[in-house]
Amino acid sequence: MAETSEIVSSAVPEQNGSPHHGKCLIHSVRAGVSALSLKFEDGYSGTVDYVSIGFEPHELDLGVVRVTSSKDGIDMALKEGQSFVMDAETLRYFADAEYAYEVDREVERCHISPERFDKLLETSRPPQSWYDEVQPKLW
Repeated sequence: MAETSEIVSSAVPEQNGSPHHGKCLIHSVRAGVSALSLKFEDGYSGTVDYVSIGFEPHELDLGVVRVTSSKDGIDMALKEGQSFVMDAETLRYFADAEYAYEVDREVERCHISPERFDKLLETSRPPQSWYDEVQPKLW
């Protein structure tokens, strides 16, 4: 069985990890054979398999997985030595279907339909005088 590591932080700030309610922070992480087990500061616990975040388990050095000092991610490393940080929001997205749904809804609200975009183009044109001005030659 593969070795696991767990780092637990002592302070628990009052954040709930929701996309609408402040910063998502990690309380603890445990690196398993095929997935990370995460506990977030708001009490939510979940797992994220390595493949879903773009890695094969054999590529990772699972002995160096730990929560960052700011608790907004986890430090990880590849077996070849390159270290990197996975941010808490990304990990929460993959671990928590409700969180992912809320994030996806927020992103969707930012999109403009093609019809709405066309209407904005029609109603947001510069004044005709801008088109009538003689433009100087630049070259």
